[in-house]
Amino acid sequence: QVYDLEKQQDIEEEQVGFKLAQGQVLPFNHLPFLIPILKVVMTGDYILSFYRWNLIMILLYGLGIGVCSWTLHQSGIDRKSILLSAIGGFLFLPLFFSLMNGQDNALVFLGTSIWVFGLLSKKDMLAGIGLSLTTVRPHIALVLAIPMLIRHRRVFLGFFLSGGLLTLIGLMLIGWNGTREFVHVLLI
Repeated sequence: QVYDLEKQQDIEEEQVGFKLAQGQVLPFNHLPFLIPILKVVMTGDYILSFYRWNLIMILLYGLGIGVCSWTLHQSGIDRKSILLSAIGGFLFLPLFFSLMNGQDNALVFLGTSIWVFGLLSKKDMLAGIGLSLTTVRPHIALVLAIPMLIRHRRVFLGFFLSGGLLTLIGLMLIGWNGTREFVHVLLI
């Protein structure tokens, strides 16, 4: 029932301590496969939950920057340039705003990093798996995946299979009612 807007409004009103206007609720718009992670991270203490979520996002950003650094190393870039790029990655202003707003952009970044590493190192299935992590932003995932169907079919196959697995996990977690509520939230 994570996508039930009435329940979301009740919880948000409890957190802010006042009645929200009709339509003022901030809908939960994360994909269902993130629910098990959020279930572990989130408690009744909003601030502490936010800190735990951000710690996970910082770790994912670090992993993505590590993958990018390894990709640069494999491409023959010198160590100082790689270090400077990694530092620049951590200091990148959109990364800071993403953390400040509690967004899940670290998954998109990690997925894109793995996708690029897989493409450049000719590990097509790994590239497809990385690309499937970008499905937390479906519009980005589709823009990146469609060219793979044309030029790198094994990458697309990896994306399709791993993205399908994530979708199946999500459907099993929320059921048909939850899926209808999820589609409703997306349409909003």
